[in-house]
Amino acid sequence: MIKNMNKKAFMKTVEVVIVIVLTAVYMLTILPQNADISASPNIDYLSKLQTNNDFRKLATQKQGCFDATDTDTNNIIGKYIPPDFEYKICFDATFSALPDKEVSAESIFFAGNETDINYKVVRLYAWAR
Repeated sequence: MIKNMNKKAFMKTVEVVIVIVLTAVYMLTILPQNADISASPNIDYLSKLQTNNDFRKLATQKQGCFDATDTDTNNIIGKYIPPDFEYKICFDATFSALPDKEVSAESIFFAGNETDINYKVVRLYAWAR
């Protein structure tokens, strides 16, 4: 009787291990292949800009949302954004009228520049034209 119970417990344990292994194989191999590959950019522009002193100065002075039509902003940010993308950058503001496209967003928290402590959240929205 005890030997038969141990055999049943062992079989249940083996079944659970098989289920765990099959689930892990499914999640690691089959699911990632079915994922939709997005055409949106993998933006990492703000991490490059955050060490730029001109950008830090701009971030402490500006308030609101700006795009490529703002020459002060575009002179600094425009060279980091690919030419086939549009963008909006917001300093302590949230841009609510985003286009009906796939939009990538990135944000950083600023404590200010070297001489001026001014806490701000900078958000960058980018999308293909």
